[in-house]
This record gives sequence, structure tokens and C-alpha cells, in this order.
Amino acid sequence: MEQEKSSYIISIKNILKAIHNEAFIMIFLSITDLLAAVIPPLLMAAGAFYMHFFSSVVTSNYYFSFFEIIQKILLPRLFRIVIYFSSFLISFNWLNQINDMDEDRLNKPFRPVPSCLVTVEGARCRLIALNIIYPTVSYLIGGLPLLISAFIWQAWFVTFKIFGIDANAFCKNFFSAFGTWIMYVVTANLIIGTQFNASKWWSCEPCPFILSVVFSVTFTIQVQDLRDQKGDAFIGRKTLPLLIGDNICRWLTVLVSVLDIFFLYGSARYFLILPSIKKLNMPVPSEFTIVEIVLFVIRAWTCVRLIKYKDQKEDRRTYEIWYLGFYAMVCLYYGMAIGTFVNIYQ
Repeated sequence: MEQEKSSYIISIKNILKAIHNEAFIMIFLSITDLLAAVIPPLLMAAGAFYMHFFSSVVTSNYYFSFFEIIQKILLPRLFRIVIYFSSFLISFNWLNQINDMDEDRLNKPFRPVPSCLVTVEGARCRLIALNIIYPTVSYLIGGLPLLISAFIWQAWFVTFKIFGIDANAFCKNFFSAFGTWIMYVVTANLIIGTQFNASKWWSCEPCPFILSVVFSVTFTIQVQDLRDQKGDAFIGRKTLPLLIGDNICRWLTVLVSVLDIFFLYGSARYFLILPSIKKLNMPVPSEFTIVEIVLFVIRAWTCVRLIKYKDQKEDRRTYEIWYLGFYAMVCLYYGMAIGTFVNIYQ
């Protein structure tokens, strides 16, 4: 009896140790991308719930206490957002580990395969497992339409990697923009809490604004390539800075960024804000104006940094300002619009 008990305890310890080791590996796999993949949709959700329940123009008709709102509405939807985007990110990064080993040895040597935490065969096994888990999670969260979106995304990034589409500068930018489209549509539906409807990919009212964000990402995301030029040149990837030259790319990005901020502002006001406030007969909430000012300041500072600071370390910081500053604030802005003009408790 004692021997059986001891064997049972040892088995439990081994399972816990395996879980601990796997979590450790996952952290090293995605630590540099986790914030970039999860923070924007979380900010979108935060903006929606703030405007809907706590802002100066509260639109909720439900008389919940603060803790009931957190418990019954906010936490369940935040949990689904984190699970969905984390499972996507991890499955995507295992494909990167197998397909971009030379690049990771140079740019990200701490990742599992280049640091020898995991063998290539082990990475393949995890890739298969995660690419089963990701669509399963999608189905449990959003039913058949979200499952289809997961399959589309998987097919897109497998094609992108296997056939070397990422070697082309413009295809690489469009790949990221396509991911933006998925993130916006999926997150909006997870926030609102309605049954995911595939037609909303193209027929939703704020669709023109989402298209303007996709346009923005397509023509400005080369900011991330300025920091990785040595690694990209080593593996033969033709990113925009390598294709047209570092200096030309910086000035072109500054020009596009200046035009883009006004394009985004006009799109947001004309397609996202004004139609809704006319229906509700209300002024533009002051929160939107504050975020718009912050977006203009961040974009201006990014443009200054692109020209003034040109080494790898500073380019990395510039990208962080562009992504976790500007892009994340645009996600917050869109979430605020959802929270103000849409009933998110359905």
C-alpha cells in the first residue's frame, strides 16, 4: 500500500515537473512576441469596457456593481481573448522555430531550438500539437465561423513560411496587415459577446476603418525591419530597408506615416464616430479626442526617431514605440468605439 502511494506521488511530481518544463519552454519561445500579440486585443477590450460602463458617456443600461461587471462580463471575455491569441502565437512561433533556425541563431539565440532546450524533432511534435489545439480553442470560443478563421490563418502563415513569401518585402508587409484584419474582427466579436458571424468580416459598419488600419500596417510596418537588417541580409530576406536602402526607407516611412495619420483620423471620424453619434444624438466623447491627440504625438515622435536614431538598439525602441505605442493605442481607440456605440452585454 505504501509502495503504491509512493509511486502515485512520484507520478504526480513527474507530471508537475513536465508541465513546469513545458511552461518554461513556452516562455522562451514567445516572450518577445507575447506582449505584441496579446496587449493590442486586451487594450481593445479595456477601451470597450471602460467606455461602456465607466466613462463620461456610459451607455450601459445594466445596474451591475463594479465587481459584478468584472466577474460576469469582463473576466470571461478577457480570458477568451488571452487564450485565443496565446494559442495562435505559440503555434505560429513553433513553425518559425523550424523554418527560421538560422535567423533565430543570430537574432534570438535564447529561443528553444537555438539554445538547445528543444530538438528539431521535439519542435515538430509541439508544432503538430499546437496546430490541433489552436483550432480547437477557436471552435470552443466562437463556434464554426471562428474555427474557419483559424484554418484560414493557419493556411496563410504555412503558405507564407513554406514557400518563402516572407522573402518579399511587400508580401511580408501584407502578411502582417492580414493578421491585423483577423485580430480586429475576432476581438470585436469576442468583446461584444455575440455569435461570431463570418459575414462580419466584410459587411460590418466600421469595416472602412478596419481597412484603413490594414492600409496603415501595410505601408508602415517596415519599421520593424530596420532593427533586423543584419539577420535579414544573412538569410537572404529582401525586406524594404534592404531592397531600397536604409536611408530612403526611413524617409519614405516618415512620409507615409505623416499621410497615414491624417488618413486614419479622417476614416475614424467619418466611418466610426460621426455616424454613431448622429444616431445617438450625442457629442463626441472627450476620451476620443484625448486618444487622438496621443496618437498624433506618438506618430510625430516615431518620425523624429526614424531620422535621428539609426542604430539597431534605437531602431528596436522605435519599433516598440510604433507598435506598443501607436498601434496599441489605435486598438484602444477602436475598442472605445465598440464600447460606446454597441451593446456589449448580449
